[in-house]
Amino acid sequence: QPRSRGLGDVYKRQDFGITRIGLFFAARVWRGGGVLRAYDSLLKRRPLPTKMASSGAASALGDALAQTIVGNTYDPRRTLVFAAIGVFYFAPLLHLWYKALHKLEKSGVSSGRFTRRQIIGLQLLMNQSIGAMCANGGFFYAHAAFDRWLPGGGNAPILETASRAFHRKFWRIMKANWVVWPLPSFVNLALVPLDYR
Repeated sequence: QPRSRGLGDVYKRQDFGITRIGLFFAARVWRGGGVLRAYDSLLKRRPLPTKMASSGAASALGDALAQTIVGNTYDPRRTLVFAAIGVFYFAPLLHLWYKALHKLEKSGVSSGRFTRRQIIGLQLLMNQSIGAMCANGGFFYAHAAFDRWLPGGGNAPILETASRAFHRKFWRIMKANWVVWPLPSFVNLALVPLDYR
């Protein structure tokens, strides 16, 4: 009689993707590992898929809260669009961006050319200029693409739609970014380990 496969056998495999992360996480928590330990384990073994799942969930929750607080009606499709942007745009982009900033830190400090404080200042400057402009600018194109590609989307050309939104809103978003994000970015770069950024 063949041995039945338990949850442990399924989740020991290294080839699971985003769809299995939620089940793995639930199994770890249920077995008494704790939420933070389960999340930490996922980040160490599969950092990008874990960040993609986290970003999608955070983006969906953020949009649902924004619609609930600001508007009178809730549009689940809009939440799906923002979840897709979190999963397929922001998570991979920021994963690679923070790895690049971390390499800058390691090379600058280990060479002795810069102190840790100087590197954090340089990282913050880069994050709030190059990083923020690229991430926020690209958001308009990601939004137009997912809004069109997901079920119920319109037929508007992606590049034209995104370019119009970019020209209308980019600098307003950047100004808001520079008011809200420098302090959280500083804390993130100075105190948060790379895996959790």
